Amino acid sequence: GLPTSPNDGTHGRGRLLGIDTEEDGQTITGIRSGLPAEKAGLKIGDKILKIGDKTVGSYEELRTAIRASQKKSTIVVLREGKELTLSVEFTE
Repeated sequence: GLPTSPNDGTHGRGRLLGIDTEEDGQTITGIRSGLPAEKAGLKIGDKILKIGDKTVGSYEELRTAIRASQKKSTIVVLREGKELTLSVEFTE
């Protein structure tokens, strides 16, 4: 199986979001305190649709989107059937 922590600092430029996801790379199963995801207001159960201008449809795309995003970016999530756009500032 895939690792469930795509944002643990070992990928890309070491940019941290601070989430754990299901194998789909979209559905948040865990949020680490004090990291950008928590500060942005992401919640467990949110499904990540986009980071910046990159669509997220898989674990690989999640990693790519985090690497490609600006330090200050946006995350679009599906929460309770509604799309929300949240501002995020990544930790390098």
